[in-house]
Amino acid sequence: MPSPHPGLHSSLAEWLCWQETLHPNRIDLGLERCREVLGRLADDAQPWPLITVAGTNGKGSCISFMEQALLALGRRPGAFSSPHLNRYNERIRIAGSEVSDRQLVEVFFAIDQVRAGISLTYFEFSALAAIELFTRENVDIGLLEVGLGGRLDASNVIDADVAVVTSLALDHQDWLGKSLAEIAREKAGIFRAGIPAICGEPEPPESLIQTANDLTVRLLLRERDFSFQWHGESTGKWLCEGPDWRFDDLPLPSVCSIPILSNIACAIAALQSLRPSPAPDERQWPEALATAIRQGTPRGRFQVFPGDVEWIVDVAHNAAAFEHLAGNLARKPGHPDGRNVLVLGMLKDKDVAALAPLAALIDRWYAVSTEGVRGLPANTLAERLAGVLGEAVACLPKVERACAVAAREARAGDRIIVTGSFGVAGPALAWLQGETSTQAANLLE
Repeated sequence: MPSPHPGLHSSLAEWLCWQETLHPNRIDLGLERCREVLGRLADDAQPWPLITVAGTNGKGSCISFMEQALLALGRRPGAFSSPHLNRYNERIRIAGSEVSDRQLVEVFFAIDQVRAGISLTYFEFSALAAIELFTRENVDIGLLEVGLGGRLDASNVIDADVAVVTSLALDHQDWLGKSLAEIAREKAGIFRAGIPAICGEPEPPESLIQTANDLTVRLLLRERDFSFQWHGESTGKWLCEGPDWRFDDLPLPSVCSIPILSNIACAIAALQSLRPSPAPDERQWPEALATAIRQGTPRGRFQVFPGDVEWIVDVAHNAAAFEHLAGNLARKPGHPDGRNVLVLGMLKDKDVAALAPLAALIDRWYAVSTEGVRGLPANTLAERLAGVLGEAVACLPKVERACAVAAREARAGDRIIVTGSFGVAGPALAWLQGETSTQAANLLE
């Protein structure tokens, strides 16, 4: 049954419930509806420069780093990322602060007033809300994270001044194509004629390069046009350089790996390509970049909670991300006598075989349920895991219940890893921090 139509005095929760029921499909790729509604909201082009970020993994980290660097430079960025972990408000930030319920309700009401019967998906509402709020709140620079793919994603409804593709791997194949070449072509759909484009893959598929050539895009490839050097964690420093810039002695992030440094390098290359005005001087840039690195990666990205029993929460949900998680765990070994305990929940369209890199590292598994139309019940996940692992897996539907049981059964020196989905990481973080999660079931991951 459809939710009641909300109004200007309705709550944010009522608006979000209604948005879940407005469009017949959870995902309906295409830009026509958003273009029409955006044109009714504002006739003029956005008055702020824009960096749009696509990629299989690392999009949120890239956005977060640029946001923190711009804040350190005294700028007023607007940032949009998804999905959220605990609160919908996390998706849209102005000058580093989450927007309020009232700001969201007012902009949702404005969008609803002009859409005149045009049906929008939950994600399309959020992308349009971000764009409108960036203008209302007079941001200096907009940062938009692509939800799915790029070419037909709602975030691509406005033209980027710099486009970034952080990484490329097989994921969302039902929507983006079965091959890496098809997926790369979809993500390159955020490129625009004549603008700079950054790619964190040293050897991307030819389809991405051809798209850039067709549009006369200035494509900067990692290792060809910009690069970084890291000589191990013992040095505590790394450098990043591009065509006409170089930053020596950058501090290492708290969790360091090649993918993480690649995400930061992509962000630095994008900011250097945009060259925000007024231009920072030679002293301001290194200080701002160092500050952004020290701020850390976004919540839920190999987030460590130390203690007699260590907890690690990670939003990994595809093969490339699980491989990265396994690498981080191997580089950060726990207590010699401790066990690795995994609390895992996945969406039903994800492949449990992607967990292979983790299998040899985990001593005990707990399967939990994920919610929504793509949700996977814990018992079904446990059955799939048993088929891959060759052993029975404990099954506890609720994330919070699984965390409580894992904590009760853990002994000093163990570490508990929670992963598999934003819809699992969010409730786990809330449980660990004694908060209440309002994580929506509508995930685009």
